[in-house]
Amino acid sequence: MEGAAGTLIHLGLVGLVSAWVVIAASVMVNQWFRLDANAFSDLGAQTARMPWIFNYGIMGVGVVICVYSWALGVFASNRVETSSATFFMVSGAFLVLIGYFHEGTYPHLFVSYWFFIQSAVAIIAWGTGSMLGGERRTGALIAAMGILSAVAAAMVPWQSIGEAEAFGIAVIDIWTVAVALQLRRRRDRTGLEKAGLTVSSFKLVK
Repeated sequence: MEGAAGTLIHLGLVGLVSAWVVIAASVMVNQWFRLDANAFSDLGAQTARMPWIFNYGIMGVGVVICVYSWALGVFASNRVETSSATFFMVSGAFLVLIGYFHEGTYPHLFVSYWFFIQSAVAIIAWGTGSMLGGERRTGALIAAMGILSAVAAAMVPWQSIGEAEAFGIAVIDIWTVAVALQLRRRRDRTGLEKAGLTVSSFKLVK
């Protein structure tokens, strides 16, 4: 199972890039869009040109996040990190619903807000789990990022919803990259331990 999960863990980076590709493609066919005046969801409204690019694209990214979250759960070091992966999987489900319940439909605002709320909870939970697992510095930085970004999203007087959304997506991107690096370090450390090499071993050699 870990072999398949190890391959699928790279989907986090795929989702990261895909989300911006979908947004860029939608903006290219809707050049009226302005980040300081619109929400990204405006690109999926029925009044937009080719709204299916945004709606179906975002749904696809949501599916990628769900699969990635499963892989993240496989490599979680404790139950708190596992809960983080579950929270992020729910975020992916909300992203799918954002595309399905496009702008102009009743549940759209609800699923949009909860995508970002669930993502923030996932980031904070992962940081907390990492601290409990012994990675105190990395965990503290990730948890702090989740908390501070949530406060900033709520308190900063953004010119538009789009600006707040771009900020939120950027935070998720940073977390995704940080987790990829963190899991690589864990893999390398596990490899050394299996080979019987530890920090103390290197000290003895010196």
